[in-house]
Amino acid sequence: MKKKIIYGVILLLVVFVAYFVFFADEENDVDSFVVESGTVSEEIFETGSVRKGESANIGFKEGGRVASIYVSENEELKEGDMIAELDKTSLQIELREARDAKRSAEVALEKLLSGASEEEVSLVRSAVSSAEDVLESAKTSLRDAKRSAEESLSDVYSGIPSKVSSSVILLETTKEDSQDFISNFFRGFITSETLKARKGRDKVYNAFFNVEDYRGMTRGEFSFSEKDKALQEIRQNLRLALSGVEEMISAAKSDFYEDRIPDAQVDAMRELERKLIADLSEVTSLIRSTESVRVKTEAEVNSARSAVSSAEKKLESAQRELETVVADPSSEDIETAEIAIRRAESKIELIEDRIENYTLKAPFSGRVSEIMAKRGEVVSAGTPFVSLVSEDRYYVESHIYEGDIVNIDIGDPVEVEFVPFPGEVYKGEVSFINETGRVIDGVVYYKIEVSMDDLPERVMTEMSVDLTVISSVKEDVLLVPDRYLKRRDGKRIANVVVDGKKEERVLETGIRGSDGMIEVISGLSKGDVIYE
Repeated sequence: MKKKIIYGVILLLVVFVAYFVFFADEENDVDSFVVESGTVSEEIFETGSVRKGESANIGFKEGGRVASIYVSENEELKEGDMIAELDKTSLQIELREARDAKRSAEVALEKLLSGASEEEVSLVRSAVSSAEDVLESAKTSLRDAKRSAEESLSDVYSGIPSKVSSSVILLETTKEDSQDFISNFFRGFITSETLKARKGRDKVYNAFFNVEDYRGMTRGEFSFSEKDKALQEIRQNLRLALSGVEEMISAAKSDFYEDRIPDAQVDAMRELERKLIADLSEVTSLIRSTESVRVKTEAEVNSARSAVSSAEKKLESAQRELETVVADPSSEDIETAEIAIRRAESKIELIEDRIENYTLKAPFSGRVSEIMAKRGEVVSAGTPFVSLVSEDRYYVESHIYEGDIVNIDIGDPVEVEFVPFPGEVYKGEVSFINETGRVIDGVVYYKIEVSMDDLPERVMTEMSVDLTVISSVKEDVLLVPDRYLKRRDGKRIANVVVDGKKEERVLETGIRGSDGMIEVISGLSKGDVIYE
């Protein structure tokens, strides 16, 4: 029994070790690819047949306005003779601009590599010094604004303690006179006017007791907020006391008490009313004055603070610019500048190709049978412009599926392999595209013609051929297999290994070759390692 247990443990250990030896590494083995440069081409494959002695329709590779026509109908032409030209003015302007952009990009790269001049560094240092001076001046202005605000507030608040104290005294006087007034004339028999008068007296009492704590304000130090609170309390209780005095006067002037209270006593109460109104007006005016001064000083201080904040930001910007100017260029900056040059070069090449396409030349020797447009007319790319006839001319005719025809242009190179001559590949180019489609077995196709510079010796009409139309070719570009790239939100993303760590990069890609390789315009460098 013990031997069985031992054998079982040994078997488990063997399985465990075998798993790590044979399988663990496989799980960690990530399929990777080293970015390389090469040539990529888009290719379209189709079949066709040989034709001879028929009219060939020749058109421009680009659309535009016809500027010049150099031939006439029935004129004999040799291969390469000029037929017509389109107006190149706008393209020539674009070409000058593209060349200027390339020169600017080259100058920018040269400047980046050579670094800033002493004069440039001196200018930036001067800007930093100037920004420091502006900041210091702004801080000084802020200190002055705060000091001025403190002085202005101190001035306007200086009279508050005495005013509060005098108002407390007035309320105390009003309380005492009100008590005498009620004691003398509103005792004994109870009427509604008696209750009204006593209610008025109670208001005066409450007003005085609410502010009694402010009696000694002149003898202590109080903050601005405490003084504001005192003013608000005084105003509120002056109104309360005034309301109480008015109720007592109203009760004294009622029918029941009018003949019982001497006019002199009522006049005395009216004098208290007048004093309360005047004092309330002074307190209200003082509150408005403090609010006005506070708003004004706050605005001045905030403006000074904003000036300091703006000056700090300008100084930070100047310091960052100085750091950039004196620092060595980063690899990312250099790569960006080089990409700008490559893009400018690609644009120049594209425009030059288009300018070449604006010239129509005879692809073979023959006779002009028809000119289909006039000088000044606008023609479309691929639209027949002239018809050439050559009795001894062979060419290849094919029909291209509608999904592929949009990628083919006149002038695209074509590799032709004749079925009777396997293994022999001949060169040609697309010389005509019929813009009118033709339905074959329920599918739309468009006819193209391929002119040939060289042919097998025993070529015959109707021979079958296999065509490879090369719609785009780019040499010495960065290439990666398309299967290594992911799509997300319309972007192409690659997983890259950097210093042993994995990160994602967003790429700018170009054409995709028929072999599954795709052009990388930016986002990767030669030698980068990507993985699935």
